[in-house]
Amino acid sequence: LEQVDTALGSRRLLLCIDEFERLPDLFPGDHRALLQLMGLFRATVQNRRNIRLLVAGVAPFDELDAIWSDHFINLRELRVEHLDSDSAMRLLTRPIPGFNAIPEPIAREVITRTGCQPLLLQLYGSMLVDRLDAEQRTEATPDDLAAVDRAVREEGNAVNHFRNIYDSAPDEARAVLLALSDPDAPTPKMSSATRRYLLRRCFITPEGVPRIPVFFDWVQAEHG
Repeated sequence: LEQVDTALGSRRLLLCIDEFERLPDLFPGDHRALLQLMGLFRATVQNRRNIRLLVAGVAPFDELDAIWSDHFINLRELRVEHLDSDSAMRLLTRPIPGFNAIPEPIAREVITRTGCQPLLLQLYGSMLVDRLDAEQRTEATPDDLAAVDRAVREEGNAVNHFRNIYDSAPDEARAVLLALSDPDAPTPKMSSATRRYLLRRCFITPEGVPRIPVFFDWVQAEHG
């Protein structure tokens, strides 16, 4: 890193580490090796003029072991939200000039179902276009959306994503997710820690309402 820092001259290098909270899994039973790596990260942040560090993950530092806040004390924490509805609409209806295969009413329903979660927006859009291509049609219909919505809940990448979200949640958060997935159930009570956990991950609104209906439909079908 010292050689790289010198060789960069006036340029800068950005080191990106995704899913940083999984790093301890790379050092099972070897805490000293993990501490050495974290020390290297801290030294890079503090001493390398041309090298920048970006760590990305789901959990904020204050939900994790103190090792993170101790070593990343100089990092600035940025919250990345879901897309806003206008950006989501442009992504679905006008990803390239002249594209109009997904009409605005269909796009609005996709936005409602996904809560503008980027992975799900991309999945709905690509599945709709793939369906049109396979049938040599040029405009999506409500029937297409219903078929795609069913497929998202029952197969493929979204199901794996949903399962990971649900299985990795703390017990109380899972109970709240399950209760919220039942439209006939009373509004569940939750601790401040669970509310903060769900808000930070964009699962609920500040009013406690589900933000990603398709995910909650999957929860009800799978665990209800």
